[in-house]
Amino acid sequence: MHYYQFNIGDYASHTKGLSLLEDLAYRRLLDHYYLAEQPFNGSSTDVARLIGMREYVDEVDYVLRTFFILDDESNWRNPRADQEIQAFKRKSENASKAGKRSAATRLNGGSTDVQQSLNERQLTNNHKPITNKKESLQPIEGLDLDAWERWLDYRKEIKKPIKVASMQSAMKAFVKHGTNQAQVVEQSIANGWTGLFELKDQSAQLKHTKPFDVWDQPYIPLSQR
Repeated sequence: MHYYQFNIGDYASHTKGLSLLEDLAYRRLLDHYYLAEQPFNGSSTDVARLIGMREYVDEVDYVLRTFFILDDESNWRNPRADQEIQAFKRKSENASKAGKRSAATRLNGGSTDVQQSLNERQLTNNHKPITNKKESLQPIEGLDLDAWERWLDYRKEIKKPIKVASMQSAMKAFVKHGTNQAQVVEQSIANGWTGLFELKDQSAQLKHTKPFDVWDQPYIPLSQR
């Protein structure tokens, strides 16, 4: 373990009677215990050497006898640290198993990640299995999947999820924004809109652009007009 929770108040209440060197020994013992994920073995002299306090065997010995338990196999154990280490190992094992199950599902599930994601969203939105709507959940050509996922998340957050029946038509309308799909989504989210619209900057530019024939006219001084 490269990290463990440290309760300052709890530690202070249990160690207020320690000297500076005893306190240092206890902290080094705890750090080494968690890092190695195993108890100390051997005499107090051996343990003191292990944590770099060979000249302070008495202090190390006192801390070991106060805060650790010597078992039948001459192991110095700290019950609290043992609990934390076991909890950490269980969490790591569960995360590893979950990752393997997820990988197996993606490889053998017979559907793409995009299809699974869309199906999961609609199951959540409608609270019932999808039976005859599978075809409407197929992503279409030209769809920016990342932008589409972002849009679905946003609509869900504002309590206006896209219905299964209109999913296919929504995708087609989404694709019409071409390479601007991501920007269009961010524009709607930033403004709190429930629909998708052309980018403001582009629309304003087109609105204020004069016809080409006006720009192409040669310059005529005011005195000659």
